[in-house]
Amino acid sequence: MRSTSPSHFFLQGRRPQNQGPPPTGPYFFYGSLQDHSLLIDLLDLKQTPYLRPAYIEGYKCKLWGPYPALLSGDPGDTVTGAVYEVRTIEDAEKLAAYEGLSYTSITCSIQYSDGQSPTQAEGFGWRETGDVGWAHPSESETRSYRMYDAHIQRRAKKKNKKKRKEKKRK
Repeated sequence: MRSTSPSHFFLQGRRPQNQGPPPTGPYFFYGSLQDHSLLIDLLDLKQTPYLRPAYIEGYKCKLWGPYPALLSGDPGDTVTGAVYEVRTIEDAEKLAAYEGLSYTSITCSIQYSDGQSPTQAEGFGWRETGDVGWAHPSESETRSYRMYDAHIQRRAKKKNKKKRKEKKRK
């Protein structure tokens, strides 16, 4: 997933002219954007980003090649991920460029799962546009995504734990 330089993504498809700049605020990530090193490279961050564990309801994921795609689901469906607070329009534009034209931005109700306050927020994310020719993941595709997601969640927990330890030492 990381074999291409992040700057490559800025050369791909442009945002449609009729849309304004992407908003700042909490963004829900459910795939590769949960990778701290990718965010550091993509947003040119000087320190490890803080990602809060969270989930959204009413969606499900399907792997599109190696990449997860968010699709509409049933009311009881949930997708786990992490939230990053996007503070500048420039960073929001970089994230939108990284996602490309196969994904469209959405607003979503985020439920934080770390026991901290606030416990929920209105935020943003990306879902598949419908241009890739499928809409309903099979059970095996959903299972594949859950395995992928569990791996990403374990890595994110380790990095957040390490960051908290480093913070305590200072």
